[in-house]
Amino acid sequence: PVNQEFDYAHGTSSHHWTNDETGVNHLLRFVELLPELCEAATMAFTTDDVLLELESPSYVLGDLHGNYKDLMYFAANFWRAGVDICPGNLLFLGDYVDRGPHSVELMAYLLALKVLYPRKVFLLRGNHELESVCGNVDYYGVGSFRHQLYELLVMVKREALLDELWQRLMLAFDWLPLAATIDKTVFCCHAGIPRAIMIPTDKPGDRTILERIKDLQRPLNEDGDIDGADDCMAMDMLWSDPASGRDLPLMGQHGLPPGFALNLDRGGDACVFGEEAVDRFMQQTGCDFMLRAHQPPDKGIKYQTGARVVTVFSSSHYCGLSNSAALIVISKASMDIVTTGPAETVTDRPGSPSKFQMQQAAQEMQQLAVDEEDNDDDDALTTGPAASLSAAKPKAKLAAPVPMKLDLQDQGTVI
Repeated sequence: PVNQEFDYAHGTSSHHWTNDETGVNHLLRFVELLPELCEAATMAFTTDDVLLELESPSYVLGDLHGNYKDLMYFAANFWRAGVDICPGNLLFLGDYVDRGPHSVELMAYLLALKVLYPRKVFLLRGNHELESVCGNVDYYGVGSFRHQLYELLVMVKREALLDELWQRLMLAFDWLPLAATIDKTVFCCHAGIPRAIMIPTDKPGDRTILERIKDLQRPLNEDGDIDGADDCMAMDMLWSDPASGRDLPLMGQHGLPPGFALNLDRGGDACVFGEEAVDRFMQQTGCDFMLRAHQPPDKGIKYQTGARVVTVFSSSHYCGLSNSAALIVISKASMDIVTTGPAETVTDRPGSPSKFQMQQAAQEMQQLAVDEEDNDDDDALTTGPAASLSAAKPKAKLAAPVPMKLDLQDQGTVI
């Protein structure tokens, strides 16, 4: 692999695939290894609890979104000598794919780390590890995880593997843990506090929200276990945001419990959580801080609700923004922040839509297609790579993962 000059223009690749002097096609070997890698990583995820209990020191990273260059920056500075001798655990808070140019390579790198160092590397699930999001080629276009996977397969003439490989990746995502604690005082998840914190359980005894999170059974299917769950437990940890001042008059309305309001930015069933919810959460769990990702602060880091809620984002120049990337180091006595430098140019902040908003956009696109079909060939907008990529296909059931050994250290070079 060759590192190219990279100006962080949105959609511009930071690396490209090459053959070595012996003629070995590294991309082909990479593609051939992906099915085994997915299976081995899925097996590793099954040994993790849905709520991880970690200790410091720990390095915590937020959204990466296919930004392989920034991930390699953090790797070079924090686990360059090897994860096995790195003093801390590595905890990633989700949203590994979509938007950035190297979603497949970045995801494969993290899966390989998990297989090689299962007790040092931990991956949580983000909302972009949902098939309806990362598989939405119509909405994300060339930034879509599915589209990027397809493009790599086409480069080595293995596009027939798309559906099988996609199913293996989605199964791995379904087994990702949802949350973690560090030293029992720092709660970590991708998005936010579950609204269930304000709703008593119908089970006997005084059970904390952490105990209720532990009750969640994986694999977590998107339609039934996440979107279809009455308590919205998993959905809130994947989609919610801290409340802003405009949300305060709406708290406890529209069928939501106190401390929560509708998420006006994301729409759908997404919610925001306020100070009352944070107070209840900290009192009930004994945690002092909450680390989450899900939103790109200008400096890669943002403190809210009295600095008890900390947002970390680890992909700089996200969608052309000037934001820095950040990493948090948690030790027994401190929480230290490391950030990359900002860009000189500031652009408009992109939206981060909910599935409801993406569905609305898809309906609008479909209507446009219908309007254009009235004037053009009826088949013009229903053929081609984009249509075939996003076409609904029946999901084949994959068997439960079985233990296997995969030696990744001698399998060639991956960017």
